[in-house]
Amino acid sequence: MKIFYFVFLLFPMLLIAQEEEEMYPYIVIREKPMFPMCVGKPQEEQLQCFKQALDAHIKKYFYYPPEAKEAGIQGRVNVSFCIDKEGKVKVLAVRGNDECLEEAAKYMIEQLPILIPGKSDGEPKIVTFAYPIIFKLQEDNTYVGLKDVEKCPQFEGCEYVSREKDFQCFIEHFNQYLKSKGLIPFDGNRDFEEGKVFVGVQIDEKGQTQLFSTNGKTKELEQRARELLEAMPAVKPAIYKGVPRAVRFYYSVKFK
Repeated sequence: MKIFYFVFLLFPMLLIAQEEEEMYPYIVIREKPMFPMCVGKPQEEQLQCFKQALDAHIKKYFYYPPEAKEAGIQGRVNVSFCIDKEGKVKVLAVRGNDECLEEAAKYMIEQLPILIPGKSDGEPKIVTFAYPIIFKLQEDNTYVGLKDVEKCPQFEGCEYVSREKDFQCFIEHFNQYLKSKGLIPFDGNRDFEEGKVFVGVQIDEKGQTQLFSTNGKTKELEQRARELLEAMPAVKPAIYKGVPRAVRFYYSVKFK
């Protein structure tokens, strides 16, 4: 009875061992898994062809999560995946600096078509491959930072101040406008306390104010902040390299 019990315990362990099939790194296996376009290519060109086909696939299915764009999140996601004996692709792991970028990278790889599986000694094998996907926001050269300009946007009364006091004069008058509308300017505390809204402000090359982002506890607060700030009278636009230029900056306001 004791012997039978011992064998019974070993039996499922034996099954598990049989189920764990060996995986071959792409660079090691001789007969590489292939996209159909790579069939007939010489052995020494297979890796290049595989990468080119994979690059084309990622370009076609590339997806940048809107929430990551809005938050300015960029980065590199390393995706490890395998091509099984039937040519089906399965993601094994993703490593990146942000979860939503990882999910996007996983989605793109999972859209790969069925490939021609790799082989060893004529038998189909599971083959692994690692691939990096880069998420990079395009630079917008239509605007510059507030502290990069030769002259800040100018309220009435700031036209003739020295360059050293130019930024200070702009901030003082900007704060005065906020207070006149019942808003408390940035106080250094970035917690989401009641009534606070973080705003991305753009003053364009015509001196008009628009918000390019808002972040508050409620949509109603965000909308009120947008309406009040975008109603600000036009000012003289910022000057960058001798010409009017749109500027962007972030600010925090709080409703009284």
